[in-house]
Amino acid sequence: MTVASTSILDRLIRPRLFVVAIASLLLAACSAGGSGASGSATSSAAASESESVAASASEDASKSADASASEGTTGASYSIEVASSPLGDILTDQDGNTIYRFTPDSENTSTCSGGCAETWPPLALEDGETVSAGDGVTAEIGTMTREDGTTQVTVGGLPAYHFAADAAAGDTIGQGVGGKWFVIGPDGAMNQGS
Repeated sequence: MTVASTSILDRLIRPRLFVVAIASLLLAACSAGGSGASGSATSSAAASESESVAASASEDASKSADASASEGTTGASYSIEVASSPLGDILTDQDGNTIYRFTPDSENTSTCSGGCAETWPPLALEDGETVSAGDGVTAEIGTMTREDGTTQVTVGGLPAYHFAADAAAGDTIGQGVGGKWFVIGPDGAMNQGS
């Protein structure tokens, strides 16, 4: 082969090889870009699904927290009952302990604290506990917040107490003490009988 024929071959073949090489590179780039785009789409779908699962889990946790909070606010119910006694029908707590009223008190205000509250313990509820009226109780049963932050039961809007010297359910030893402490009837009225 002569130099001239080699030169002609170079001119004809090399540009074709160059075009083939460029075409191969472009195809490889498109392929990589395609799978990159596909990978990106797959990645996006996975991220979206992950966010959806996280949102669902968050919503479930929120519902569970709401349910727990709701249970915490309803809690156990403490019942005020009616019991027969030598003084007639009177109000007691759910364990049969007599409930008293202190005459110096006013609506939602207790004047019995310190040593007084040790002798005459306020009828207090535990955290989350609610109070309700049992059968035969026609007085309005409610609650108030004492100065120490505890919740005290009220009967007809007035604070309710126990007497520390009442040793057993049904005792009414506190009746008439100091002319200021009296049992309460089912309608919420003070019973000042002896």
